[in-house]
Amino acid sequence: MESILVTGGCRSGKSDFALSLVKGRKKRFFVATAQALDDEMARRIEAHRQARGEGWTTLEVPLDLPGALAGLPSDGVALVDCLTVWSCNVMSSPEVWDGESCGLFDRLVQTAACPPCDLIFVTNELGMGIVPADPFTRRYRDVTGRLNQRIAAACSQAWLVVCGLPVRLK
Repeated sequence: MESILVTGGCRSGKSDFALSLVKGRKKRFFVATAQALDDEMARRIEAHRQARGEGWTTLEVPLDLPGALAGLPSDGVALVDCLTVWSCNVMSSPEVWDGESCGLFDRLVQTAACPPCDLIFVTNELGMGIVPADPFTRRYRDVTGRLNQRIAAACSQAWLVVCGLPVRLK
């Protein structure tokens, strides 16, 4: 089993690149972390659904991502889109986030290191922009940046997508 991290800025083409990595695979799972909490997000989710087309089993997993991945068949491939949204979900959930850390993050890193099936994680590179103005967003950027580093270290491949062009990092 292999795990791959695909990162880049917003609208860099990372989801399209991640989709290209699973072409031809029979058992495809799309693990969606976003929730349709407003009309705009519902439209974004539908656009992603249309872009990937048919032949996918979709799992909606706003919180227990490691648990959902553990139950996937070994002959499948799972595309997780995206860790950035998932991290925000976790940090916004007092039942799992203690203000400093979360066991879910540790479990996800372990899952990336020893995947139950082929895994592709999509995430945003957050550290290349301006410093956020409020404390929560700065904390979110820092926590997610550290999570991205840990996942990248655990994965067998890491890619940066810039202007639609994938650059292999690892």
